[in-house]
Amino acid sequence: MLGLICKTGYRNTSAHGGRIYNHFSKKHAIPYNPIIHGLLKISPADYRNGKGQSRLGTLINTLEFSQDRTAYNELSGGISFYIKRYLELYPDEKEFICNQAELNADFLSK
Repeated sequence: MLGLICKTGYRNTSAHGGRIYNHFSKKHAIPYNPIIHGLLKISPADYRNGKGQSRLGTLINTLEFSQDRTAYNELSGGISFYIKRYLELYPDEKEFICNQAELNADFLSK
């Protein structure tokens, strides 16, 4: 799992103070997988249009399928906490953040 996080560039972006809510990498996009992307409700056409490739929501949702859920629990818990804190100050930006990160709004309700 650490390889997936490093491969998609999130580790370096966050370690150097970058914004990760809208980070994506064309170079390190997760290849289309009918099983995983089907579970994420991402069609081949959606994938070709850039959805489900390497944004934060894709990473979190992919980690959710792992047998060892430690990485998923840590990342989703931390991201959820800080986005909720941010939205306390800027509630009108919820839709923007969710769209940029490819996060379902329900993710923040957990």
